[in-house]
Amino acid sequence: GELISKPDNREEAFNILRTKCNVCHIKKNKRKIFTRNNMSGFAPEINTQVFIKRRMPKGKDIKLTEKEYQLLSTWLRSLKA
Repeated sequence: GELISKPDNREEAFNILRTKCNVCHIKKNKRKIFTRNNMSGFAPEINTQVFIKRRMPKGKDIKLTEKEYQLLSTWLRSLKA
């Protein structure tokens, strides 16, 4: 079974980056504000920080739901295809 990335998966991933990551990055990490244009370039780093080191999202206020983790993971895998 080949994983085919639906275009909407990228949009779903962007929504997570926008609502769960950018809200804090805008204040604390302006060089890493995600856009539709740059998100794929940040993918390896997103994977490292979110899935490997589990460092993002930081703090107690913002958490990713199980579904959000799955959506991000699906998007990241689709880029490696």
